[in-house]
Amino acid sequence: MAAKATGGREIGVGVPTPAQRCDDRHCPFHGSLPVRGAVFDGTVVKSAMTRTVVVRRDLVRRDRKFERLRRVSHKYAVHAPPCVGAKVGDVVRVAETRPLSKTVSFVVVAVTKAAPVEVPLTLPTAKPEDVPVELSARPVKEKRRRERESKEERGA
Repeated sequence: MAAKATGGREIGVGVPTPAQRCDDRHCPFHGSLPVRGAVFDGTVVKSAMTRTVVVRRDLVRRDRKFERLRRVSHKYAVHAPPCVGAKVGDVVRVAETRPLSKTVSFVVVAVTKAAPVEVPLTLPTAKPEDVPVELSARPVKEKRRRERESKEERGA
């Protein structure tokens, strides 16, 4: 029912259709891109490309030789439709699709956990007359004046 309200289609992965509409032909909801195969969660680590993000998937694997668990991570170039709105730091659900380019064979289908919003650091400001003299910047002498004073000190 939610898919009909926004004009998108149900892709069969169990994620809701985004409320925002897009004109991306590689969008699984509003375009003609079929979704098949693997579905996994990962963290967006880079979004410098147009409509493509890099997603890191962290796994824990058993090392048979050393008989312990080890952490492994893989990075995937993933297509990010504008209607999903994935940004750096978000935890996203990724689904496999046909190859879209040389490195892109996955598409972001949902943002499961949004990145925390960072508040910019604000520094306290003070008027020049409020700054104590011992904390103010000391006046810089010109180079010629410094050289002349040092010669006078050496000569005296």
